[in-house]
Amino acid sequence: MSQSESQKSLQQRVNRYLRGNPLGYALEEPKEESVEAIFSLLKRAEADLEAAQERVDRLKWELEKARS
Repeated sequence: MSQSESQKSLQQRVNRYLRGNPLGYALEEPKEESVEAIFSLLKRAEADLEAAQERVDRLKWELEKARS
């Protein structure tokens, strides 16, 4: 699997997760609190995505090491 394929697969999983977990409560909050909540979730998602990408990169490295 190439890096672009794994990126696409990871992006598809993230998209499915985000579509499956709507922010329904955000509509009930005042706009400022809603923006803060969304921003907080976005930052957490970015951190999770970065950690996942690091794991993917490490596993690819380990796979190549095992093949040689």
